Amino acid sequence: MDAFRPSVSAVYPWLIAALGICGALAFMPFLAELPPHLEAMRTLAAGGIVADRFYPVGYPVVLAPSYALRGLDGVIALQALAYAASVLLFWHLLRRAGADRAVVALATAALALHPYLLLNIQRINDNVLNVPLVLALLGLMVDPALWRGRATPALLGAGMGLLAAIRPNALVLALLPLVLMAREPRMGLRIGAYVGATMGMFVAVSGLATGDPLFFPRNGPYNLFAGNNPLSAAALRTGYNGEASVVPALAAGGIATDAPIELAPQTYAALAVDFIAAHPAQALGLAALKIANLLRPDWQFADDGWEAAAQTVVALPLVLWLIAWGGDARYRASRRGRVVLAVAVLFVIPFALTNSDPRFRLPLDVVFLLESATVFGLSAWPRRLRAPRRDAPA
Repeated sequence: MDAFRPSVSAVYPWLIAALGICGALAFMPFLAELPPHLEAMRTLAAGGIVADRFYPVGYPVVLAPSYALRGLDGVIALQALAYAASVLLFWHLLRRAGADRAVVALATAALALHPYLLLNIQRINDNVLNVPLVLALLGLMVDPALWRGRATPALLGAGMGLLAAIRPNALVLALLPLVLMAREPRMGLRIGAYVGATMGMFVAVSGLATGDPLFFPRNGPYNLFAGNNPLSAAALRTGYNGEASVVPALAAGGIATDAPIELAPQTYAALAVDFIAAHPAQALGLAALKIANLLRPDWQFADDGWEAAAQTVVALPLVLWLIAWGGDARYRASRRGRVVLAVAVLFVIPFALTNSDPRFRLPLDVVFLLESATVFGLSAWPRRLRAPRRDAPA
């Protein structure tokens, strides 16, 4: 029997999202995790130009109008809508894939209860936008009907351009639609629309925030050095992020500073390139360590066994997806399976090359949960689990 009647099923994701928002607003505190983003919002809301060139500007640009309207309350309201969009997109993509309704319901509830998604409603953190953007972009690429749509190249480009303005390392991911379009009918028109929309969105966001239409933040070389210096391995193992190695590594190289973000990006780039060139085997080992660090449970903030267990559960989508990938040959061979694998690889590559932290993994976790639920929901297992046993009493 289906888990929900159609009329009830359509209401379900809205109800789950509303409950999640109410719970987050009632029980979770506001946290300005990245104060420079909040300051950039205030500047843009007042009609100014962002002077700080260290951080990306996509997130402040999106949130600035809500700050101009209602201050922090407006920001939280828009982030609550972004959370709801994540839940609704997740549910909609599972339904479009044809997954079993009970699986759709349970997986959507699991997503809605994800602690980081709930925390991000009242936290200044760009993942509140990254998650719905990645879900929307993935849906456009893996759903056959959506992929064939006339507006798809422009929608993909606009989404990729915005994602790159929020997280510049997403430019690597922007290569995937080009590969997918390369052998299709009307290839030239579709690629042209995609590239034009990507560049248009990126230029618009960059120019609006900084006055520079091709703005790239200075934190790129900084992160490259954070993950590629003689002290990176120790920082990654103990602090779950290579950033703690920056100041001592600079000092060891004869550069004393108490304001590392003010150092010229060319200095960081040169130091990192010199390290990689002088120690290629160590750099390769660091790349593997950074991948493991990105994908491992984030136990650094676990104060007790319960919190450690919760962080372990949060990291399970990767395990579930690997089981789905290994257990379903049709999925591995399908276009959807190949696209998702490419998304995962392209998502991880920038962190392997620069710096990583388990907190950066959230959009990929959501993709893994979506795909695990899709594979399981399309299998025979849901029907088998609901079917009465033959030896059961009548």
